[in-house]
Amino acid sequence: MRRRERTGLGGFVLATAIGAAAALWTWTAPGDPALWPAPATGAGVEASLLDNGFHTDLALPRAALEARGGPLAEAVRGLPAGDWILIGWGDAKFYVDQSPIGDRLPDGARAFFRPGNASVLMLDPT
Repeated sequence: MRRRERTGLGGFVLATAIGAAAALWTWTAPGDPALWPAPATGAGVEASLLDNGFHTDLALPRAALEARGGPLAEAVRGLPAGDWILIGWGDAKFYVDQSPIGDRLPDGARAFFRPGNASVLMLDPT
């Protein structure tokens, strides 16, 4: 009986297929500005997305949040001074844990894959 030699080609093909699938899954393209036209008055709000590695924050001007009224405006008014408010959201247990990230990976998987977890909202003035 002849033994078949392994060349490692199968693993390479599998890795390439997984990489291609991931690339297609995360593909981004510019949006169509015609779908979301700017108001004629030009009264837009500047917003920024901040990448913190494992987490992303949305940064909005404090004045814009306070001007809209409602519970978010009330919460922002109660914060310390700062022209911008960083807004973050996530799983309550994972989000507030301060242990090294390597120790938190199983909990991060639980937070990502199990529905119905308690969540928290972070408002951080800068």
